[in-house]
Amino acid sequence: MRPLSQLKPGEKALIIDVSNRLVARKLSREGLSPGDIVTVKENDPQSQTLLIDVNNSTYRLFTPIADTIFIHKINIPLCFN
Repeated sequence: MRPLSQLKPGEKALIIDVSNRLVARKLSREGLSPGDIVTVKENDPQSQTLLIDVNNSTYRLFTPIADTIFIHKINIPLCFN
């Protein structure tokens, strides 16, 4: 597992855990939770933000928040038939 903040644009991952319970509750209210697939659209170290797509919605997160979201990177295409 590694933090979401380490992903590069275009990379996909499975959300495994959120280490900060307050952040976990807030993200859950917004529709993000463990088990979701996330795609990083932008990772801007200068502004310390990530732009991500999850469940057909786009979110901007500050890097310190993304540091509390632990993921497994997805290296192969997902196919559902």
